[in-house]
Amino acid sequence: MKNKSELDGYLGPNVHIKGDLLSENTLRFDGVLEGTLVAKDELIMGTEGKVRGQVVGRKLSLAGHVEGDVYASGSLELLNGASVTGQVCGASVHVREGAVVDGRCLMGKCAETAMGPVRQKYNL
Repeated sequence: MKNKSELDGYLGPNVHIKGDLLSENTLRFDGVLEGTLVAKDELIMGTEGKVRGQVVGRKLSLAGHVEGDVYASGSLELLNGASVTGQVCGASVHVREGAVVDGRCLMGKCAETAMGPVRQKYNL
């Protein structure tokens, strides 16, 4: 995981967004979002991060809470304390001890099929 000096963007716990958020570069997210969070590079969601909506990106490391589907065109790592209520889909998915998924988990060819429309929509 990158330290703060290596991040391109940081949104802290006092940030509350209603709407969609797009990051072209590496983003650390510890805020609250109601909408779609798209990270074209890397997304690091801290323990205080909360999203009600989709999370989409190339490389995702999540320790927060998501109520919605999560799509990673590359790797997806659910860290200790992470919780996802919805579909989890990635080329590779790592669920660490203490993480919770309440929904389907798709990897490999199933993930490629599910990711098709998402890749096209967000140009991943």
